[in-house]
Amino acid sequence: MGDNGTDQVPSHIIIQCQHQALVSNLDLVHVPALIGGRGRLMFRIERSESICEIILEKVTAFWEDNVQKDIPPEGTPSLNIIRLRKREPGLTLPISADIVLKWRDLEAKRKEAVKAEDEAKAACLSAMGDAEIGESDAGNVVVQKVEVNRLDTKALKAEHPDIAEKFTKKSETTRVTFKKARLLKA
Repeated sequence: MGDNGTDQVPSHIIIQCQHQALVSNLDLVHVPALIGGRGRLMFRIERSESICEIILEKVTAFWEDNVQKDIPPEGTPSLNIIRLRKREPGLTLPISADIVLKWRDLEAKRKEAVKAEDEAKAACLSAMGDAEIGESDAGNVVVQKVEVNRLDTKALKAEHPDIAEKFTKKSETTRVTFKKARLLKA
């Protein structure tokens, strides 16, 4: 985020503001923000006809090609979106083993990559010895202490269960897990 009163905001916010300008027929959209260490700021996004035209073209195509024809868009929705889908309890449907195997393979590769990354990071830190900064032609490795405040919920629940209960917010999420297939008996 840039200086107060400017249009220096992330691109996804600019797109959101251009959409708002389009549907509300605005020439200017104000974006309030509360940024830690900087306080309250107000950004100004002026309408861009070229961006509004692109947005109008895309939403019109989506409406005509997908909504009116009741055809889902191409591709797979993001995991965050597809998790929101309401599920029927107890309903089981067959899915392709290929997509399950692809997921499992990619998960194994991700775990291997995380392990390799941790080993490479440990090698950098080991090479640095007691130094806070390791210099290289590829860039510097910097070790910084960061103070973090965390609520000790276990202690709060033990010493003040009534307060913990009062401020406990229950939410629901979906978890995607893998279970090996059971062989059906003939």
